[in-house]
Amino acid sequence: ATHHYLARIELRHVLALFASGAIGTVAFYMCYQYAIKHTNAQTASMLTYIQPPFAVALSVLLVGESITPIFIIGSVLAIAGASLASKK
Repeated sequence: ATHHYLARIELRHVLALFASGAIGTVAFYMCYQYAIKHTNAQTASMLTYIQPPFAVALSVLLVGESITPIFIIGSVLAIAGASLASKK
């Protein structure tokens, strides 16, 4: 089977994909390690709830993805949930 979509992939797309993944992963890891060192485990674990909105924001900047209304709703719910879960 011929895969015509492969002909449309440009080097800048591949570089943006790797940059988004590497930056998102490294930045998250560094923030998570900082949170573990300077807060408690419960607070540090809240970072996992807010990683997806930041990953999508990074893909908007690097790849030009568009933000949909459902993403905005999901982001608000994720951040609100992390906030509620971290309250004592």
